[in-house]
Amino acid sequence: RQLDGVIERLVPFAETPREKLDLLIMRAINLDVNGHDPAMAIQILDEVCGEGKATPFLLNYYCDLLKRNDQIEEAMRITKKAAEQLHTEEAADRFANLGCYCLEILKKNDDAEECFRMALSFNPNQRTAFENLELILRARNDFVGLAKLYLARLDVVMDARVRASILYSLATIC
Repeated sequence: RQLDGVIERLVPFAETPREKLDLLIMRAINLDVNGHDPAMAIQILDEVCGEGKATPFLLNYYCDLLKRNDQIEEAMRITKKAAEQLHTEEAADRFANLGCYCLEILKKNDDAEECFRMALSFNPNQRTAFENLELILRARNDFVGLAKLYLARLDVVMDARVRASILYSLATIC
């Protein structure tokens, strides 16, 4: 707690915007890591990220902090923002990971489904997103959704065995 006080008092004396940014990030990480006040850490990172000064690494850290504090909608918004700065495969992987977290840890199927769909929009070949979205759709007997998923998958898969498997799955859903 003393370190947080020291950093907080130093912020107004920062000589450059970069120094101020570094101090704010240091304060947020200290508040989070030491468990003093994760809500304040979120508030500080929201301010920093809102000013458009966040790197993909910082956005990823912020997203992780939000997930740990059960703020999934905000984590999805930040993941989308980070995805704008990444290559499509990296963005797809991040959404797939967030979707798995929603599905397996939080048991929030609707949020997981949205994440998996976002992952597939960035990379239609993202296997984890495809397989988990398939499970979600099967669990709720959404046969139309499954058919659409399989047809979209056929557009991107070239391997004959995988295509045959998808066609078999498509034929058996009805």
